[in-house]
Amino acid sequence: MAGMTPQLLLLGIGLLGGSGSVLFLTRGRSGQVVLTQRLNDLAARPVTEGTLTGGRSLLKTLEVILTTGASDRREAADLLHAAGFYDVSRVAWYGIARLATATIAGCAMAVVMDMRGKSGPSLMLFSLGGATAGFLIAKMVLRSLGARGTRLLNKEMPFLLDMLLLLLESGISLDQCFRYIVQARIGGMERMQRIMVSLVDDLTKGMGYDPALDRWADRLSVQGARDLAGLFKQTLLYGTEIGPTLREFVREFSERRLAAARAAVGRQAAMMTVVLVVCMMPAVMIMLAGPATVAVTGAMHSIAQGASMAMPTTGNAK
Repeated sequence: MAGMTPQLLLLGIGLLGGSGSVLFLTRGRSGQVVLTQRLNDLAARPVTEGTLTGGRSLLKTLEVILTTGASDRREAADLLHAAGFYDVSRVAWYGIARLATATIAGCAMAVVMDMRGKSGPSLMLFSLGGATAGFLIAKMVLRSLGARGTRLLNKEMPFLLDMLLLLLESGISLDQCFRYIVQARIGGMERMQRIMVSLVDDLTKGMGYDPALDRWADRLSVQGARDLAGLFKQTLLYGTEIGPTLREFVREFSERRLAAARAAVGRQAAMMTVVLVVCMMPAVMIMLAGPATVAVTGAMHSIAQGASMAMPTTGNAK
C-alpha cells in the first residue's frame, strides 16, 4: 500500500464522506416528507406519486447532483416505480447508492492495482475504470429489477381481473370487491395485493375515486392500467355495466401473458441451441476430422521416415 498516491486516498475519503453526509441529510428530512404526504392523504387531496412537499428542494437538488441529466432521472424514476419503490425520494436514494457503488468499486480496483505494483497514471486509470464499472453495474441492476417487477405485475394481472369478475358476478359491488381482495389475502399475487391495499387505504381515508384510481394505475405502471382505471371510475361514479368490458380486459391480459411466456420459451430455446453448439461442435469436429487427420499424419510420417532412410544410402553410393 506504500505506493498508493495520497491524492487517491483523499479522493476516496472525500467521496465516502460526501455519501455519508447525503445519507444523514436525507434521513433527517424523510420523516417530514412522509408526515406531510400523510396529511395530504387525510385531507383527501389528489396527490400524485411524484408530488414532493416539505423536502421538495432538497430532494430535487440531490436528484440533480447525483444523476447525469433529465433523461437519466426520468429513466431511474420509471424503473424504480416498476420495481415497486413508490417513495418520493426514490431517485435520490438510488443516486446515493450508485455513487457509493462507484466509489467502492474504484477504491477496490485501486487497492488491487497497488498490490500488483501499479502506480501513477496507470493506477488512476484503473481506479477510474473500476468506478465506471460500478456505475454501469448499478444501472444494470436497476434495469433488471424494473423488468422483473413489470413481468410480475403482468403475470398477476389476469388473476386479479378473474377474481374481480367472479366477485362481480356473485352480486357485490366493485368497491366491496376491492376490500374483499385485500382482506382475503389470496395467494399468487402478492405484489398486486400490496397495490390493492394502498388503493383501499386511500379510499378509507376519504380520497375520491378519481384520484385514488389514478394513483392505483400509476402504481401498476403496466400497459392498459389507465384504461382499466377509467372503466372502474365509470362503474363507481355512474353505475355503468362492467362485465363485458372486464372480460375483454381479462382476455387481453391473458393473451399478453401467454405471448410473454412464448417469448421466454423462444429465448430459452435459442440459448440452449447456442450452448449445444458450443459444447457439441468440438466433439463433432473431432469425430469427423479425426480419422482424416490421423491418416494424413500417418502418411506424412511414413514419407518422412522413407526419406530419412534413403538419405544415407545415397551418400554411400557416392
